[in-house]
Amino acid sequence: MDVKLKDFIIKKLPEMKFIGKEIRCKMDHPEGNPIPDFWMKCFGDGTFKVLDVPERIFKNAMIGWCGNFDSNDNTFLYIVGGFVQKTFPVPEGFTKIDINEKDFACGTLSGKEPAIYYKAYDLTNGEAKKRNINVNSGYAIEWYDERYDPESEEKTIDLLIPVI
Repeated sequence: MDVKLKDFIIKKLPEMKFIGKEIRCKMDHPEGNPIPDFWMKCFGDGTFKVLDVPERIFKNAMIGWCGNFDSNDNTFLYIVGGFVQKTFPVPEGFTKIDINEKDFACGTLSGKEPAIYYKAYDLTNGEAKKRNINVNSGYAIEWYDERYDPESEEKTIDLLIPVI
């Protein structure tokens, strides 16, 4: 089964902070994709327990933030974490990204791994272009919630790209 764009909406996110653990990855993962193992490490090392606080926003969502492309070494930053209120102190060893209130192009996608991850940006960005919506390609947010079933062959995720 191919990857399908099931829905596309403009979603407004509030002003908040994104915090999590980070790794740098090479584009196209020539040495193998480290991201799945990094997620497992974050589940095992207590990353998500640190985020189990009243200040957490979207408590049912786990987030993969992808951005900060470096053309010198063809790498990007990938952060596993969650959204918290702006006033929440950043725990030691965590990275933070401030998110201003803004609109995001949000594609809901279904498909098999790993294709769903590789095609999510192109499908969401392509739909935005069809609708004459300008997006900022500087970063994207992978949104995993109760619709994502790790045991299922078909996965459902959202991909959010900031609207300019």
